[in-house]
Amino acid sequence: MNAPGDPSFQATQPTFMTYAPMTFGQALDRVFRLLKAHWKLFLAIATVPAATYAIFFGCFFAFVLVAVQPWSQPNPAKLIAHIGLLMTLMAIGELATLAAYALYQPAASYAALQADAGVSVSFRDAYARAWSRFGRYLWLLILKCLILMAPILVFAAIVGGTLLVSQHGRVDPNAAFLLFPMIMVLYALSAAYMIVAMIWMAFSYPVSIAEDLTAAASISRSVKLTKGARVKIFLLALVIYAICYAASLAIECVLGVVIGVIVLAGIALHLAMNPWGFVGIGIGAICFFVLFFFWTACFSAAYSSTFAVLYRNQRLCEQRTGPTLT
Repeated sequence: MNAPGDPSFQATQPTFMTYAPMTFGQALDRVFRLLKAHWKLFLAIATVPAATYAIFFGCFFAFVLVAVQPWSQPNPAKLIAHIGLLMTLMAIGELATLAAYALYQPAASYAALQADAGVSVSFRDAYARAWSRFGRYLWLLILKCLILMAPILVFAAIVGGTLLVSQHGRVDPNAAFLLFPMIMVLYALSAAYMIVAMIWMAFSYPVSIAEDLTAAASISRSVKLTKGARVKIFLLALVIYAICYAASLAIECVLGVVIGVIVLAGIALHLAMNPWGFVGIGIGAICFFVLFFFWTACFSAAYSSTFAVLYRNQRLCEQRTGPTLT
């Protein structure tokens, strides 16, 4: 993984090195050991996008509850203004999330690559590395999003062109009959394309960090390096998703039981909805956001570490066979 022109990856003495492709079990074991050994650092780095998500959703729901007040009598004029403000808030949140992930992805990849090579880095080092080329990493994220969204845009164009409307504003039944199966087929094809594209671009950030390549070159290099490991990437991503999903279900079940017990206790004690009910809702929302924060951080750390480990293994195997690294 010692790329020419990148001194931070020179002269490392990795503690775990294999010049043969790792099996699925070996890769899963390596990722688990890496996460276990450096969980504090990885979670600390992942707090940046997790906190951005939590703050965004917190502001969104707070605005809905305080300003919109969905339980009150709707006012058409205020409703239109609130919709505009909500859309503005969502746009700001999306931009903030995009920027947070443009910083997080290279920082997490750098930390995982260095940890896999036996080199310790700090939270500040990782984000300093990401900030040094923020423009490149932001463009890489935007480029990946555009590639992933391409079938959705085509899908929307086809649906819009197929949906014929009569002069009276009613949908043509023949067009609707043809449109439904087309939507299902295009949806399935779009989902399959996005999965394949995400697998092909899985190494783009480790590549950009370790080999100092531009955004477009990093994606092309990732497509090349994932050859021979795409099934393994998919299976590892699927296992991690299943573990995180099972953990979220368990947390939701426990939280639901606790909330149910509290509600039953409140009914038994004849506590008034105002203020105790609203206090309980507030505490429940805080607990939800805290759990969501840690779940997002763990999820992000697991995926970034997995792709870094697999990238480094593919790179070591490539060094053994001797092709050009650039």
